[in-house]
Amino acid sequence: MSDPGTSYRTREEVQEVRQTRDPITSFKEKILSRNLVTADEIKEIDGKIRVMVDEATKKAKADKEIGMDEIAADIYAHNLETPIRGLTIFQNLEHKNIGPAVNK
Repeated sequence: MSDPGTSYRTREEVQEVRQTRDPITSFKEKILSRNLVTADEIKEIDGKIRVMVDEATKKAKADKEIGMDEIAADIYAHNLETPIRGLTIFQNLEHKNIGPAVNK
């Protein structure tokens, strides 16, 4: 949602776009129509994804809020810029490495 409470399109238009242009729905229809998967396999995949999302949501809600000193942590694997620009040009943040880089 970009602007809750603000509507630039009618409900019908939004619903039509969701039904005809949703990439996930479109992909499901394509692989089903080409007999690459069965409807039961799609349901199984959807169920697994729901479980993963639910677990991640529970974990995220249970975690404590990070402190402001960690707000700029682990942005880069190898930080070349110091300090990092904050909310304004006058509020700089210091980069920290807290965990190991996983996407080198």
